[in-house]
Amino acid sequence: MNNSKIIKINGGLGNQMFQYALAFALKNKVNASVKFDTELLNSSRTEFKLSLERFGIIIDQATLIEKIKYRGLESSKYRNLSDFINNSTSINIHKGYYKEKERATYDKTVFDLSIKYLDGYWQTEEYFSDFRCELLKEFDLEGKVSNKVPNYLRQICNTPHSVSIHVRRGDYLALSEYRNLTVDYYSEAVNLINDNYPECKFFVFSNDINWCKENFSFIKDVVFVDSTVDEYDDMFLMSKCQINITANSTFSWWAAWINSTPGKVVYCPKIWRNDHVGNYKGIPKGWNVL
Repeated sequence: MNNSKIIKINGGLGNQMFQYALAFALKNKVNASVKFDTELLNSSRTEFKLSLERFGIIIDQATLIEKIKYRGLESSKYRNLSDFINNSTSINIHKGYYKEKERATYDKTVFDLSIKYLDGYWQTEEYFSDFRCELLKEFDLEGKVSNKVPNYLRQICNTPHSVSIHVRRGDYLALSEYRNLTVDYYSEAVNLINDNYPECKFFVFSNDINWCKENFSFIKDVVFVDSTVDEYDDMFLMSKCQINITANSTFSWWAAWINSTPGKVVYCPKIWRNDHVGNYKGIPKGWNVL
């Protein structure tokens, strides 16, 4: 059987890393030939662009015919073409299409050879934890960051206990489905860290750094990382800290996951979204949930 698959790329850097990590697992677990559908990123329906190239990752793009064979055509102006292909050829549009059932929950169906098109976020390391060493190389940002990084990196390396704090606001404020973490979450994590680790320095990363400066006055030794530092620099610097306080964000999830610091400690929120009941299920074992 032809073991080819297409993965839809959707969302920002963190989500794209999950989608790529699943592709990596498919290639190595079931010897799948994986291509990617980036059509959404080239449309006006999203603010996000393809973000994997900074890692040096070159993806194989699915052709239009390959995409419509399993997914159909997303744009209404192409619906008649979908109907034509379905009626005049042996291609059965949508056969093999699979949409993720529940976010951050492992689903073995994705490895089924009959599944050809995967539409989802795949936010759990259960898909790819067997390939951690290989993925750390794939997502290595060493030598790929800006000249703003060395100054912050020196401070992180010269601190007995460096702590990253990630605060995501910005786009979350306009999206009712996402929970905006309160100062209480961050103060609880900071207090726990101060109680257990001496001489901590906290490094704050955010898309709303002014809000952080106004609300984190309780943190004694703190560095607010310049908001002009780009997201790759942020991820790289967070991954170099000994302790990570993440937001309800796949971006800081990945910063903590690629962190290879011996004895690293991670704190993360248990509830990520307002539109899902219960705790977020994609939290790796060993992380501290608050």
